Amino acid sequence: MTKTFCIALLIISFLLIVVLFIQMPARIEIDPNSVIVSTITINNEDFLSFSSDPVNAIGDLQGAGFELDQENRRILLTYYVIRNTIFPRIAAHNDWPLAVRERVFLSGKYDVMVWHGGTYVKSTSFNVK
Repeated sequence: MTKTFCIALLIISFLLIVVLFIQMPARIEIDPNSVIVSTITINNEDFLSFSSDPVNAIGDLQGAGFELDQENRRILLTYYVIRNTIFPRIAAHNDWPLAVRERVFLSGKYDVMVWHGGTYVKSTSFNVK
């Protein structure tokens, strides 16, 4: 390999790393007092709806994340933003509410945890029959 080729490869690698770093999602805090859990019915099937205040974050892509922790009976809600992206503005989900089939939950009490203050904190609880 020539010296010019190696330098070009190094520059391209550096630029790819920068692009990947810029496109990393950042977590946005959710107000623990703003989360609302309700039951909705769609096509005769029950869903749990999770919603909160709109997040006013500047970024190309925004979305809400949902993680079900059956073992500890808790839901982890995270809102994220990708500030800059080289891809077209395509968002699979960019606002509340999140709807999850009720049948995926085991019966019992669940705590809803939200990202706030650099960690997950309890927001509210709900029961599944």
